[in-house]
Amino acid sequence: MSTKPITAIIVGGGHRAFTYAELAIQSPEKLKIVGVADVIKERRDDIKKMYNLSDEECFETWQDILSRPKFADIAIITTMDNMHYEPAMKAIALG
Repeated sequence: MSTKPITAIIVGGGHRAFTYAELAIQSPEKLKIVGVADVIKERRDDIKKMYNLSDEECFETWQDILSRPKFADIAIITTMDNMHYEPAMKAIALG
């Protein structure tokens, strides 16, 4: 029986993002990264390249990525610890 991978967006593109989303590279049949938000362009570009994302799937802020209609099953919140609450609550509200 074939199942589709869980789709995820990454909110915060630092070291944690690469650590937690490594499963998408190791097991693409389980997890597919479909978007990223980070204020640092180089981080966005690294994730864009790593997960073959389009420009339309890359956002500067968590507000930008979470303001559009839901397009992923989950959000991987990898912002700095003191910045988790707001994007997590917004992602939860989106379902």
